[in-house]
Parts: sequence; structure tokens; C-alpha cells
Amino acid sequence: MATRKKNQRKQRVARSDEYRQEAVKLADAVGVTAAAEQLGIATFQIYNWRGKLRVKESRTGAESRLLDSKQFQRLLRSPA
Repeated sequence: MATRKKNQRKQRVARSDEYRQEAVKLADAVGVTAAAEQLGIATFQIYNWRGKLRVKESRTGAESRLLDSKQFQRLLRSPA
């Protein structure tokens, strides 16, 4: 009787935010496929990280513009 091989999954590796940012920078310089091959990760992972970084950057920019606006300052001072 044939024995079944156990499903061996790769262990998930937690990457730091700095690592992710550097991977995205590398992908922008040499291309996503080449960067993924150099780093030994899947291309979709770089695409995911890049998308999340862009969302984070756009939110940060929008929040800073809002905080700088005089209208926002007036809203904070006015009674609710």
C-alpha cells in the first residue's frame, strides 16, 4: 500500500516594514520579477507590499494636508 506524503507547507516568515520597503525599491529599480528572484519570494508578494505602501503613503499625505488646513483648525476650535 502506498504511503501518503504529508502536506509540507513552507513556514510563514514575518518581514519587517524596512525589508518590505527595500524590496519595493529594488522592484522599482530592476523590475518585480527580477527582484522577487533575487530575494527568493513570490512576485505577488512584492505587488501586495507595493500596493499597501502606496495606500499608506496616500493616507499619510491626505492626513497631513488636512492637519495643515486652516479650515480643519477652525473645526477643532468650534464647539460640537
